[in-house]
Amino acid sequence: MSTTKDEVVRGKIFSDSYTSSGEGFLRSYVLGFIRNSDEGSEFDVRTRGIRHLSDDQLLDVMTSKGYDMILGINGEGILGHLAYQTGELRGLPCWNVFSVAKNPNYPGDVNGAMLGVRLGKDLIQIARKKGVPFLRVGKGNHRQTVMMLKRLFRERETQRVSVDLANNSVEIFD
Repeated sequence: MSTTKDEVVRGKIFSDSYTSSGEGFLRSYVLGFIRNSDEGSEFDVRTRGIRHLSDDQLLDVMTSKGYDMILGINGEGILGHLAYQTGELRGLPCWNVFSVAKNPNYPGDVNGAMLGVRLGKDLIQIARKKGVPFLRVGKGNHRQTVMMLKRLFRERETQRVSVDLANNSVEIFD
């Protein structure tokens, strides 16, 4: 895969070509994210018992549990990611965003908030195309997810979404 300035890799990062034959830097980033999760986070607790698996087995299990991510990439590497898991809200499909992070090795956008906003908008477009009507975004106590929700709230008309800041959720309209 060639990378261009500010490319976004959309979905199926945990699976498909990224399992055994994916580009090394993408595969390494995803596996690093899984194996080095924030200690004590829900993701850490949920994945602790499977992180000993081989790389291919780990990616297969993560995919089967509905995990995926989108990546921000420029010509020099991965800028950051937005990770989510498939779930349900009110009996309808929902993607639960649980990690928005900037790669600390890249300068600019010091705290990653603007990258998070951009990836959040991209995820809305992907969800809309796949018929996923809801996103839930963390627990509201992480700077990047709060910034993303507030920005989406301000842009709710142009993004064609309803944002419930109290419940950290986004309803996506066709």
